[in-house]
Amino acid sequence: MKINLTLLCSALNEWSKEITQFTATQRITNAYFSLGLASPPELHQIELADGTVDHEAWRNNNQNIFHRWRKCRTPIQREKFLALAPAILHAMDPEIRAMVIAGNSIAFLTTRLLKEHTDVVNAALLDASLPDFEKECDDLDKALNDVRQAYRTKQQRHDH
Repeated sequence: MKINLTLLCSALNEWSKEITQFTATQRITNAYFSLGLASPPELHQIELADGTVDHEAWRNNNQNIFHRWRKCRTPIQREKFLALAPAILHAMDPEIRAMVIAGNSIAFLTTRLLKEHTDVVNAALLDASLPDFEKECDDLDKALNDVRQAYRTKQQRHDH
């Protein structure tokens, strides 16, 4: 499976805003070791066997992941970020992981549109607060626009 590094970087950036970079670092590091990855070797265990937390390792892992490798400006940064991609994907929420793997395929975007539609219906039926309902509607609008744009692009390619 070929991973689009630009899309993965963008997804990592958005995901880490939702859960914080340090939480993302912890999840990525845990995934890195649970998957048995050996590259990049600069990552270190955050949670030690005795249950203690190595804050220096946590800080260093965060620095490497978010402030060095994610930039992908040099061949070495790209290589290390790509080597870490399986751990990043494993650590992410399933929906974000699916978006990175499937990209902007019509099938993925349509699935997301159906999910957002269901969320709006549920919010209305469950009498959600107005701000929550508005957020669900905004998410639905974005999903609809994404499908519309992807479909137009696909059709324009077939017209030529």
